[in-house]
Amino acid sequence: MSTSRDPTGPFRFLTKTVKNDLASAFEFEARLGGPQRCLAELASDANARTGRDVDSILTYLRDSRPTRRIIALSLLEDLVTSMPDLIPRVFSCAFVDSEPAVRGFAWRIIAYLWWRDDPTGTLVEVARRVLVERFELSPDRASDLVAIAWLDGVAGFCQTIKSVKRAGGRRRLADEFRERVIRQKAGEDWRRLEAAPEAFLQHADPRRRSAALMTLCKNRVATESIERDVVRIIHSDEDPGVRIAGIIYLVETHRRSQDVRTARLLAQIVVDQSNPIQVREIAYQGIYQVLDMPVSDWPETKAAVGQFKFPADIDWELLRVCLEG
Repeated sequence: MSTSRDPTGPFRFLTKTVKNDLASAFEFEARLGGPQRCLAELASDANARTGRDVDSILTYLRDSRPTRRIIALSLLEDLVTSMPDLIPRVFSCAFVDSEPAVRGFAWRIIAYLWWRDDPTGTLVEVARRVLVERFELSPDRASDLVAIAWLDGVAGFCQTIKSVKRAGGRRRLADEFRERVIRQKAGEDWRRLEAAPEAFLQHADPRRRSAALMTLCKNRVATESIERDVVRIIHSDEDPGVRIAGIIYLVETHRRSQDVRTARLLAQIVVDQSNPIQVREIAYQGIYQVLDMPVSDWPETKAAVGQFKFPADIDWELLRVCLEG
């Protein structure tokens, strides 16, 4: 029997359907405040935690309310390790449930079981059977190796989406922290600064100048006039923190642009040893981002594994190319 949702084969099905289902599950969970809050909210709503026997769970799995079906799947995750006969039930939900989020929770259980290698033999056998019955592969084509590759695909999509969601959460926290810093630096001027940050680039208070640059960076405001002011600040501001804020603005507005002029300016800052070392280091890191170099080559990446120290490990050939570009 071929699934009506994907007539083009099991691996195309991964990219067309499984990926979207997994994203729906993570979105559903995020709306309720994360994994623990999600389960607590659903359990409270459905009073589903009162019964953990298999019959009760399977009853919830057939409930007309998607939230109760998700609860059932969440409870099944704890049981399938010791009761592998339940795994086909999870696969059935993954394929036939009418709600993408419910299907996504089923795919997540499959991915989690695969990561835990628990119980691998049963998972591979059920996956192989799925390839034969739902995608009409011949038994010879639906080998264990094909089933393993397909399960790897499910787990890979789950991990990718999970990582993206976590990164999104970190970005939100970073944005909130940056907003607090801007307000602290701007003081009583923060409303006026938010409305017209460029007007504060020449303010007498370095905290206001820094807040203005951070706001322009946050809002991705980029004009020739503002960039001229920022370049002046980078070269001549008396406060190193303001100069660093200017460099960060310049890097963020030219990230991955491979802009030769910006790379040259940053290289000039690095080679000028009269600049504070913190200013030089931020400029050096920025070169890699502007030139869209591999993240594995970034100084901060290498520093994280103890393979880079500034200024001892500067790539002087890279700086020469930037200065001559």
